[in-house]
Amino acid sequence: MKNFAIWLSTIIGFALIVSVIAFCKVGAINTIPSPSNTISRLTSPLAVSELKITEDGFLAFMQVCNNEKSIVNLNGWVVNIESNTNSVIHEYTLPTGWLESGKCIVLSDGESVKGEAVKNFGRDIDKLNPDDKIILFNKNDNYYNKEVVSLINLQFGFRYRKSTSKNKDPVYTKIKNQEEDLVADEVYFPLDKFELSPIEVLSRAKDCSPLQNEIECGDYIKFYNNTNNPIDFSGVRLRTGKKSAAIPLGGIINPHEYVVFNIDSNGDNLELINSGSFVWLEDVNGVKIYENTLIEYPDNGSRKGISWALGSDGRWNWATPNPYGENKIIPPQENNLKPDSSNIIKSCPPGQELNLLTNRCRKIQDKSEPDSCPAGQERNPDTGRCRKINLSTNSNKELKPCAPDEYRHPETNRCRKLVSAASATKSLTPCKPGEERNPITNRCRKIASSTSKDVKPCPAGQERNPLTNRCRKIQTGSSGDKNKFAVEDVAASKDTIATWWAVGGIGISALGYAGWEWRREIGEILYKLKNIISGGK
Repeated sequence: MKNFAIWLSTIIGFALIVSVIAFCKVGAINTIPSPSNTISRLTSPLAVSELKITEDGFLAFMQVCNNEKSIVNLNGWVVNIESNTNSVIHEYTLPTGWLESGKCIVLSDGESVKGEAVKNFGRDIDKLNPDDKIILFNKNDNYYNKEVVSLINLQFGFRYRKSTSKNKDPVYTKIKNQEEDLVADEVYFPLDKFELSPIEVLSRAKDCSPLQNEIECGDYIKFYNNTNNPIDFSGVRLRTGKKSAAIPLGGIINPHEYVVFNIDSNGDNLELINSGSFVWLEDVNGVKIYENTLIEYPDNGSRKGISWALGSDGRWNWATPNPYGENKIIPPQENNLKPDSSNIIKSCPPGQELNLLTNRCRKIQDKSEPDSCPAGQERNPDTGRCRKINLSTNSNKELKPCAPDEYRHPETNRCRKLVSAASATKSLTPCKPGEERNPITNRCRKIASSTSKDVKPCPAGQERNPLTNRCRKIQTGSSGDKNKFAVEDVAASKDTIATWWAVGGIGISALGYAGWEWRREIGEILYKLKNIISGGK
């Protein structure tokens, strides 16, 4: 058995050495990358659509266009001129603002292209080389791929236009008509604010016959120009709580006039959400919401032909629709609809006042002359209410006297029996002989004997436990006698040998698996040890 253990240990050690050597080599050439945090980048929404390099090697102009369907914020977008060694020669910053879909901006040296919409960058850089690159990217957003324009295939002195794109470097072709006009659009800026806001919203119009064409027969939103200047709606659009319900507006409203919008972008009648929602104005591209125009209207239930309007007191309430005139607020006493608004003050009938805590009407109480309480009652000074007169405040003469063996309790004012310790002891039944009364429970108990003479002797083969004072069997192991026979060798069976083989196989497998999992770390450690040993020689 001893030889077998030595033989098994030799096999395990040999396997460990072989696995370390093998896995160190694997770890040295391992190129499997660990899970990276790279993100899937999107195609750049901006692209260099046209450019020209002068014959003497200067950038004449460059046109950048928005090829996406949505507007793009130019904040953070730059154009870098880099050498073949990726060093930045110069950096151009695109103008601030927004570039609308399909629009283009032009960067020029100030001589090749001129115009109000052209941004000049001058010729304050070194000449370009054919192996330089023009890179368009956003410094503040890494979700977009860089637009890289290689100058190696471009002939200086000619104008080029982008011909292909998407998922590869752009390809530029020479323009036949070098004198073709270059498009330069203005950068878009939304209005800082919009002075007007809705004053009436009709979301559930009344039912009308086909012959009726009144505006009240359909949903609408009304505005009023309370300023002294004309207001143009061409720079904003209307939103009605739906993402796809952006309605471009137009027209000018003169001072102190009303305007109603009741047609959607498709030319159909405007349909607002009946169950209550929001309406607001934003710029035509949806990049800025004008918060002063945001209005929330509630649900008016199943009642039709009732609008949500702004009153002269500055509060919103239900109203009778009036498209081209002053809002007609419905008086609260005639309105059976729940306003669902916390800014509406409820009016109470004459002789009543509004309880600010419950928002309910209550009778006005004249505190100077309180009503007198009925007979047998008095007014509580704390609550101001009537209560029964407590007889405990009067003298004991008015109370029924207690019995001779009773007394009156000062808190409950009731009679209860007198109980003395002496009388209680006399009334107790005396304990039997050999018993005594427990002072805690007041019950009889047997008198415990403190002497050992009354203890019954234990039977043969037992002894008395000094802790419990009970008899227990005598334990033979307590004598301390040692075994008087030697340990005999037991021959290993076939099952024992098989078990050792199984343990050895499992150990080798575990070492091999550990070597495979940590092959890279073990290889690095051995490589460092090798360098240390080599350096020490």
